[in-house]
Amino acid sequence: MKIEFRYHGKLSEVLGRNSEKLQVNSQNAGDLIRELILQKPQLKETTFQLAQKNKILKSEAPIEELDIDVFPPFSGG
Repeated sequence: MKIEFRYHGKLSEVLGRNSEKLQVNSQNAGDLIRELILQKPQLKETTFQLAQKNKILKSEAPIEELDIDVFPPFSGG
């Protein structure tokens, strides 16, 4: 499937873009993270989280949307 990734914060600087569509085969968030790192090796040294439908995805969460947000770590307060 083809997913549009939207990069936020320092990740857009690291990758040199705010978004892009990539062909992926992953069915859950954990696999998608590994596949994204394979396609974008510069993410290997960066901590990031995936979100869909305004919710951070846990590793076992299924991929339900064709749009995924990629966020650097953040804290609330």
